[in-house]
Amino acid sequence: YPDAQGEEDLRKEIADHIRKTRNIICTADDIVIGAGYQNLLQILIAVIKGEKEISFPTANFSDGAKTFQNAGYKVNFRDKDSHVIYVTPAYMTKYGEVMTMKRRRELVDHALRNDHLLIEDDYQNDFVFSSKPTPSLYAMTGGENTVFLGSFSRVLLPSIRISFLVLKRGMRAEYEKIKMLYTT
Repeated sequence: YPDAQGEEDLRKEIADHIRKTRNIICTADDIVIGAGYQNLLQILIAVIKGEKEISFPTANFSDGAKTFQNAGYKVNFRDKDSHVIYVTPAYMTKYGEVMTMKRRRELVDHALRNDHLLIEDDYQNDFVFSSKPTPSLYAMTGGENTVFLGSFSRVLLPSIRISFLVLKRGMRAEYEKIKMLYTT
């Protein structure tokens, strides 16, 4: 059977890719590969410590909200006081609005100050053609209190369903304890 975390060579290539494109410094051991976001969110739920309360930007994130709700989380919308905050800074609305640098700094400072976990969903950031991609929250925090979710489903065939999760600093030990319980 393959490695439950995903093939090591692919994880190394993803680490190299996101270092170049998103300025995320991590190793292959920090990356978990999965077949879509929902699988990765279920793994993430198993390693998150603290209060079971999450905030999403809008009710449009119904699949993610339902995944957390089914795991016993209280789901809020636009609540910065939630223990876990799910954001898509590169694609805030259906019109493609991008989170400003000022708001990114405020959010990062707030998360670090209050020990909140940010889940950064890099939805459609591979489609930035006219300018450089916006700075990732993960890179801004150095991996502290931030988890990064990425996917290749928009640039590859959607049926291939290759998504990945970059664990926050210090989360790898918790993941190692449970990784054999989940097949990606």
